[in-house]
Amino acid sequence: MLEPVDGKDTDPRLMEALMFEARRRLRGGNLIFVAAFAAGCSAAGHQNPGGDGGDADLSSPGSPGSPGGDMAMGTTGSGERIDDLDHCSASIKNIGTPARKGAWYTYSDMMAGGAFTNPSGMTFTPSMGSSSGMGCAARIAGDGFNTWGAAEGFNLLDPSKLPYDASAYKGITFKAKANVAMSLRVNFPNKDTDMSGLVCTKCSDDFGADVAIGTAWQQYTVKFVDLAAAGWGMPQPASFDVKTIYSIHFQVKTMPFDLSIDSIDFLK
Repeated sequence: MLEPVDGKDTDPRLMEALMFEARRRLRGGNLIFVAAFAAGCSAAGHQNPGGDGGDADLSSPGSPGSPGGDMAMGTTGSGERIDDLDHCSASIKNIGTPARKGAWYTYSDMMAGGAFTNPSGMTFTPSMGSSSGMGCAARIAGDGFNTWGAAEGFNLLDPSKLPYDASAYKGITFKAKANVAMSLRVNFPNKDTDMSGLVCTKCSDDFGADVAIGTAWQQYTVKFVDLAAAGWGMPQPASFDVKTIYSIHFQVKTMPFDLSIDSIDFLK
């Protein structure tokens, strides 16, 4: 999750998040407004959620490409498939009730000197080397993000970034591996912690869980009942509202990092 800077309310990353959201909402829209917004906030992003998948430094945290995804069987051994990237597309699978629509993106703390080495451009491109050996994975790699780190993830109901009701599920499972053993933060921005919900005044203190991952592919489980926020967000919600999830994010703080995510399912 994002953390407050020196306890100040004027966290420049809020401006980054604002820019990210402006770009997400205006993709293909009023470029003059975006340029003016960027000049005024001067803290926005690296890649914005709205192309064919992309990456972002919290100046534009994320760039989930054209939402849509592949039609596919929605049942797995652990529950309901969200995405497995076997299609090697940045879009998540267009399944579920309602049908989920989103695409992978990246974002970061925008530290000077920080850089993604994968994906290397403005478009999020899944990498060959899935957990099954037969498709792609969502891989990010980089170094120099020394404040709170970097992340990848996707929205669940784009293009309007609507809240998704996940109350039919107990949590998620996913497969992951990294270049070194590290702690991975899995966050679930929702209406109480994401600025899109118009509730929080200090946003991005998302409910999530820390998962210790290793260097070989392994499946991990995160249950909604185990989620917690750091406690610095305002107002602080009493509990996690599983009916209003916007996104699922995978965040790293270890530098340098090389993280791959695959086979994300809702747990029933």
